[in-house]
Amino acid sequence: MEEERGDPHSGDYPAPQTSSVTLTFSRPVTQLALRAYGAANCAGLFPNVVAKDSVGNVIYTGALADEFSDCGADQISGFLMDSVEVTTPIKSLVVGPPSPWTWIHADLTAYAKLFYTV
Repeated sequence: MEEERGDPHSGDYPAPQTSSVTLTFSRPVTQLALRAYGAANCAGLFPNVVAKDSVGNVIYTGALADEFSDCGADQISGFLMDSVEVTTPIKSLVVGPPSPWTWIHADLTAYAKLFYTV
C-alpha cells in the first residue's frame, strides 16, 4: 500500500505529520515491512511503530531506523525502515510522527517529510 502524498519536486506537499497515523488491515498479517522515504533529521527522533492485535493489545513496538546508513555530514536521512514479524496477527499499525518538524540546515529551514510504503 503506497499513498501518494504530492510531488516532491514541485513543492506540492501536504501539512507535516504532527500526530500518529493508524493503519487498519482488512485481514490480520504476521509479517510486514514499513519503509519511509523523504527527509528526517538524524539528530531527532525517527517515527515509532506500534502493532496491535484484533482486540487492541500491543504485540510489537519499535522505531523506524536509518535503512542505508544515510545519516552523513548533512544529518538528514532519506530512507527509514522497520520490519515486523510476529506470531500474533497484526490488525492495526500506529506510526508516530518524526521529530523535529523543522530545523536549520545550510542557513535554510528544512522540513521533515516522509512518504510511507507498507
